[in-house]
Amino acid sequence: ARFYNRAGAASLAGGVAGALVSRFLAAHVEPNVLLAVAAGSLILAVLVMAVAQRRCHRRYSVGPTRPPVIAAPLRSLSREPYFRLLLAVGTLGALAGVLVEFQFYVAASSSSNTTRDSTLFFANLYLLLSVLALFVQLVVTPRLQGQIGVGGALLVLPGALVLLSPVAIMNASLVLRSALRLTEGGLKASVHRASWEQAFLPLSGRRRAAAKLLIDGAAARIAEGMAALMLYAWLTLIVGPRDLTNQDSAWITYALLAASLTWVLLTVRMVRMRPSAGSSTASTSTDAWLEVHSSDACPIVAALG
Repeated sequence: ARFYNRAGAASLAGGVAGALVSRFLAAHVEPNVLLAVAAGSLILAVLVMAVAQRRCHRRYSVGPTRPPVIAAPLRSLSREPYFRLLLAVGTLGALAGVLVEFQFYVAASSSSNTTRDSTLFFANLYLLLSVLALFVQLVVTPRLQGQIGVGGALLVLPGALVLLSPVAIMNASLVLRSALRLTEGGLKASVHRASWEQAFLPLSGRRRAAAKLLIDGAAARIAEGMAALMLYAWLTLIVGPRDLTNQDSAWITYALLAASLTWVLLTVRMVRMRPSAGSSTASTSTDAWLEVHSSDACPIVAALG
């Protein structure tokens, strides 16, 4: 049951290591070399995962495995209001993430830094982001979930975006865009990710697997693609060949504010909703999952219990 915290901490520790390597290499090599290092790291991760899957399959499998059947659970999920709220919340979260990153990259590219200076800037920023997220994951998240429950923890990230977006509208400096990116990236990697994984627990096993695949695997990617197309259309049709630095991009922050506010409202509704009869396991109710309070250092144990 401690897997959520340990896996999240390991992922963030890898982010810290990657940022340190980038910070060191940025002063000695061209930025394209970092792409080769990233590609090599991905290949290594795939090999490690393949070996782990083979060993775990032999050690822990209790019978023949079959590919998951999505059609049957999808028919029942489409009639489930809780699933529809999960789908909307996951879609809005992916959309907001793209808008935050795009604004940050626009502000960074509009600066007068050289390519090497920009590489050092990004390396320092993501090093700070990874260290901050790791600290929150290990120290803050367990206590936060113990005090306000998993449902309350799901409101932290969109609530922070709602509070920071008006500030970013009034001042579009690189510092504020960086602060917005640090907040979004740090909270998503620590508080939100562990809590979001538990948002699927009220659904039964097959329905949970199908919902996870449809929301995190399909809907989130579609939302990111739609956001990218919208931004591309703006760059092509409105900005055109003109300098992006002098263009008014406040509409992106307004769109982020609207998406974050809707995200908050739908999450509140989701927290208060119980899945319909037959959609959850006998031992897991939405109320028990969303409102768990514990002084345990790892409240995920109580949530899964």
